[in-house]
Amino acid sequence: MQHCAFSFKSKKQLLDDDDGSFEGLLAVYNNVDLGGDVVMPGAFTKTLQEHGSQVPLLWQHRTDNPIGTLSLTDSPNGLQAKGKLLLVLPQAQAAYQLLKSGVIRGLSIGYDTITEGYENGVRQLKELRLWEGSVVTFPMNPEAMVLAVKANDEDAEIIAAVKALTVKAEQMGAGTTGPGHLSSATPHSRRFRA
Repeated sequence: MQHCAFSFKSKKQLLDDDDGSFEGLLAVYNNVDLGGDVVMPGAFTKTLQEHGSQVPLLWQHRTDNPIGTLSLTDSPNGLQAKGKLLLVLPQAQAAYQLLKSGVIRGLSIGYDTITEGYENGVRQLKELRLWEGSVVTFPMNPEAMVLAVKANDEDAEIIAAVKALTVKAEQMGAGTTGPGHLSSATPHSRRFRA
């Protein structure tokens, strides 16, 4: 009779290993959003210079529900964001799980318009005062989204161990079930955005 031993961390230990980090595009330049607006390159230059490159991260634009911070970098494609969820907050924990599972991916900006113009009926946002960024279910600009969520190394190790065990079980001729036998069914594993 062969035996296999596993050690898994508890949910609390896994949460402690996660750091709540993600990356994405908070605002995308030169494309028309669902509201008929287009954010122009340079729209955030002044606000970043005057107010810094870090803004609060909110849940669904709710000012009474901050869940972390965003560090921002202006790029030719748009406003890149590195998010850090405060996982001690229940809503931040929920947001992190929703992001890791891919249930939500949207990002959105809270801003005031300083300078705008119109071209062919499209409002061009030329200068914005940025107040916050939010994780949202339905972004006004579908291209503004989380692109990567950091999963902890322990999850990857667990997935690799289960896959290795499956291969070993198949090599041992497992395929029947019952006492002393392993099932040949492929184990289910969590998937993470990358």
